[in-house]
Amino acid sequence: MSKLSRLGHPPGAALVAACVTAAIASATVHAQQLDEAPWRPGAKAQLTADAAAPRAIWQPPANAIYDNGPLTSGTAPGCSGDAGNASILQDAALAMSTFGAGHAVSSGFRVADDFVVPGGQTWNVTGANFFAYQTGSGATSTINAVNVRIWNGVPGTGTVVCGDTTTNRMDATAASGVFRTLESGPDCTRPVMVQHVDLSACPPLGSGTYWIDWQTGGSLASGPWAPPIVIAGQATTGNAMQFEPTAATWGPLLDTGSGTTQGLPFVLEGPSGPALAFDTAAAMLTDSCAANPAQDNGVVEPGETVDIAVPVHATGGNFTNVVASLALPAPGSVVYVVSSANLGTLNAGQSATAHFQIRVEKSFTCLSDFTLPLAVTSNEGSATGSIDVTVGAPASPAPADVPVAIPDNNPTGISSTIAVTQNLTLTDLQVRVRATHTWVGDLIVQLTSPAGTTVTLLDRPGVPATTNGCNNNDLDLTFADGQSDPEAVCDTAGTGAAWPVTDAGPTQPLSAFDGQSTLGNWVLTISDHANIDTGTLVDWELIPTPAFEGGCEVCGGLADLIFEDGFEP
Repeated sequence: MSKLSRLGHPPGAALVAACVTAAIASATVHAQQLDEAPWRPGAKAQLTADAAAPRAIWQPPANAIYDNGPLTSGTAPGCSGDAGNASILQDAALAMSTFGAGHAVSSGFRVADDFVVPGGQTWNVTGANFFAYQTGSGATSTINAVNVRIWNGVPGTGTVVCGDTTTNRMDATAASGVFRTLESGPDCTRPVMVQHVDLSACPPLGSGTYWIDWQTGGSLASGPWAPPIVIAGQATTGNAMQFEPTAATWGPLLDTGSGTTQGLPFVLEGPSGPALAFDTAAAMLTDSCAANPAQDNGVVEPGETVDIAVPVHATGGNFTNVVASLALPAPGSVVYVVSSANLGTLNAGQSATAHFQIRVEKSFTCLSDFTLPLAVTSNEGSATGSIDVTVGAPASPAPADVPVAIPDNNPTGISSTIAVTQNLTLTDLQVRVRATHTWVGDLIVQLTSPAGTTVTLLDRPGVPATTNGCNNNDLDLTFADGQSDPEAVCDTAGTGAAWPVTDAGPTQPLSAFDGQSTLGNWVLTISDHANIDTGTLVDWELIPTPAFEGGCEVCGGLADLIFEDGFEP
């Protein structure tokens, strides 16, 4: 494909994407479309047909625990649905001019707003509902992705306590029955969709101020855009923020006409009544081998005793006679030593830690898993949970967060982590990377060590010799010092060919890591620097010298080690 077909938005479009600018009386048609895709022939007829079928206005679910503000402020004449079906941009009365906030996955922009868990309470947020539109979508939702993060402070300065920038957590999307429309010229071209995201894996949130930030993907060229909170006669509606990817900074979300800060509507879900819950994400496992204390290394191995500490939270009410236990039946080759913990009374918002102890039999298969079932009872209610435990550590630690999609034309890219528990001093390092991606010339690949050293492994092969770089597909190669430079290699078959590189010298030498410890988090970052072509990081591996050692030694010896593949070591 040609460079012209890859341009997408013209230069400066990223600035336009920061806020969707509405047309005002003096604006031309071209100014109105700065924020939107050019109108398609026949689209008006399609929207008219879609608008013919009435639909009810979306309402928060019964288990809603927080609503950040109103989505609607009136009725859109001529649009389908019930009364109160409009999110009205008050361009005439308040000189406002922003239809919605740019937060498209493809653009790198994000939006955020805050919420407060009141003092003495703990919330188990299990889901959230967000709103977005793509101009000209019709009644059928074109939204296909939402990624979410929850921070314990202002985005960029606080800490992320749940979520990430890549995982698509959307499990449902539908028309909300609401239209984003102009006060001075109502129309039905911006039907707002509601997206439900699954946050059930998030830990309980204690009292305090949190921020939730999100990003939405869609199948059309327009947006997606996030409609702000609307309050008739009021220009300032909240304190939402927006992330600008070029400067990589958060700033206030402003209406460009009135210059006032805006809020964003969203609804959080959680248990509708009092509940007990295990915080298994915060569980701590401590292994112990009395016969060989050197094996007390954080790796559960056959024959070891394991102490387990797992928090239990109470929300929405008070609980008496709380007892946490290891549920039956026990996993095979696992013996319960201490299987219950009397936690007494837990009032709403309180937590207590349950302590258990188990023994893993010497016959347990190395490099395999077991699930430890948990139960908690009280006079007022009960709950269950589970903890997954791996016995032994593989010789080569693997990333737990792949595969992961590489966002298009996003210089921040995605990061994947390998947590290394072995403390080796490096004398050499090789890195294997496997990714599916059309047009490898879009990609930059970097590796950062636990010590903070960053090495560029690949830097847009074919650039700057050509404007767009090599148009071959996919990465499946090992980077090692001393190998030939792959930057100029490109199969002449073009977009129909795989990139023919299996061994490559890195852009910067991997010897920069020599003398450093392997212990800690190693982070691989892949970023895409041109539009249209996309892909996925499938897997990657560290190959150090000295080599990693597999950790699965029977405590006290005697039993033969059997690995999951059925072979002895």
